[in-house]
Order: sequence, then structure tokens, then C-alpha cells
Amino acid sequence: MKVTATRISTLVALAAIACSAGWSITRLWPRFVGQQPDVPWLAAATMVALAVTLLLWTLITRTRLHPKPGKPRMHALVAARTVALAMSASRVGALTGGFYLGFSFVALGIQRTPS
Repeated sequence: MKVTATRISTLVALAAIACSAGWSITRLWPRFVGQQPDVPWLAAATMVALAVTLLLWTLITRTRLHPKPGKPRMHALVAARTVALAMSASRVGALTGGFYLGFSFVALGIQRTPS
């Protein structure tokens, strides 16, 4: 099995689908519940912490995949697990980012259709 890089068009399509779902859910939520959905500050802080952690792991992985002479290389199993993490993180990141973008469009009042 050959592993290839995730195409940008795939991530953009996932983000667009999630954006439309987030916009739709946020527009329909008040009709069924009676109030706008709340996003707790802890959710935003968790997303930022996860993004920073993934960035740090990426920087560490880059230096261990191509080490300077005398430095240890990354173990093959850790490299394979890192590839799986990168693939899932890119797709989940596109979905999550798209959903919150759609949520933000409604929250900020950026709408193209009349109410």
C-alpha cells in the first residue's frame, strides 16, 4: 500500500461541506431550541492547544526524519503512527475549521439570504 499526501482539494471540499453544515445547524438551532448555541471558551482553548501540540510534533518529526550525522533517526513504527496522525489531523482539522467558519458566519451576521 502506497501512502500519498492528502490533496488540498480534498481538504477544501471537506471544509466547504462542514461550513455549510455548521451554517445550517446554527441557523436552524434557534427555531428548535429557542436560543443561539453557545460555544464555551474552553472549546476554543482546547482547539488552540491541540493545534500548538500538533505544530510542535511536526517540527520534532521533521528534525528526526532527516537527522544530522550522529543523531538518532525516528523509529519506523513511530514514523508510521505519525503519518496516520497527520492524515487524520488534516481531515478533522478541515471539518472542524469549516464547521466553526459556518458558525462564525451566522454569529457575525454575515448572511447572503434574507431571514
